[in-house]
Amino acid sequence: MSTHSTELVKGSHEFTVAGYSLQKRNGTGHFVSTKEEERHVSVFLELGSTVVEKVTARFRFRVNGATASSWGQFNDFTLSSKTWGYQKFMEIETVESEYLINDCLTMHCDVEVVKELKTGATMSRFITVPPPAICCHLEQLLESKEGCDVTFQVERSDYDAHRVVLSARSPVFRAQFFGPMADTGGGDRYVRILDMKPTVFEAVLRFIYTDRLPPVEDGEAAASSCWREDVREMARS
Repeated sequence: MSTHSTELVKGSHEFTVAGYSLQKRNGTGHFVSTKEEERHVSVFLELGSTVVEKVTARFRFRVNGATASSWGQFNDFTLSSKTWGYQKFMEIETVESEYLINDCLTMHCDVEVVKELKTGATMSRFITVPPPAICCHLEQLLESKEGCDVTFQVERSDYDAHRVVLSARSPVFRAQFFGPMADTGGGDRYVRILDMKPTVFEAVLRFIYTDRLPPVEDGEAAASSCWREDVREMARS
């Protein structure tokens, strides 16, 4: 994703005309040129730099405590077009009757100047989350036998597993390995299963790691006891 942003430098300036009655016809620059314009106060913003070729800015004016004019559009101040403003900002009669204080007129100007334009690539605020793969990773852990710390002996078959995974998935294993009656001397490294067929126990073990229960023959399933029931309860939850 790319972005294009504009930075603005904001400022304000206050210009006071003291002795207004003596200067109102001879203001800075002597811009009054027609009879129609003579009945209005004209205000302009001028580019004072002779080095900068272009400044993009917008501005607004207000007299003394009056409400400021609305922000105008951004204009380019250049060496050939230095001034922007209002030829007929306010009628002189209005200024003199409402905003002239002790023969003094104060003009306020707010300015916003475009400092810099930036275009570049940015990181997206939205992160693509990959699909869940924890069951696949746990199945790989079971098959690799890395870090196994318990071996189940079912008839003549041995099955290596991880006690922490078993305990997280089954309250039966949690009580056996970490409950009050757990053997802390390492005597539970080998656990013999007497009431379950190897194929059924393998299905139980794979379900614990993958949340998937492979099909088993009805006769073998009927021969299993509490371990098989524990898996059924987990499958219902």
